[in-house]
Amino acid sequence: MALLVAAILASMIFSFAIGLGILRWQNWSRPLALAWHSLNVIAVFVSILRQQVTFESLIRMAISAFVIWWLCVPAVRSCFQSGGSEEK
Repeated sequence: MALLVAAILASMIFSFAIGLGILRWQNWSRPLALAWHSLNVIAVFVSILRQQVTFESLIRMAISAFVIWWLCVPAVRSCFQSGGSEEK
């Protein structure tokens, strides 16, 4: 039980740190967010293959896919590389 709580807490802290990095347009947060959301999409895909699909997992996959797409848009990518100071 303690291991589960520790894993959940670590996941929450990691997600919070990535979120703060994205809000502040920090370049280090973009690859971490891409990896984190890619793992989420893979996990939901595996649950679909095991026929353990829920509405919540489909929503989670859709949100992660949208975030991955958004992070790969060239304008967003260049904004992250410039630290968010790029004029539009």
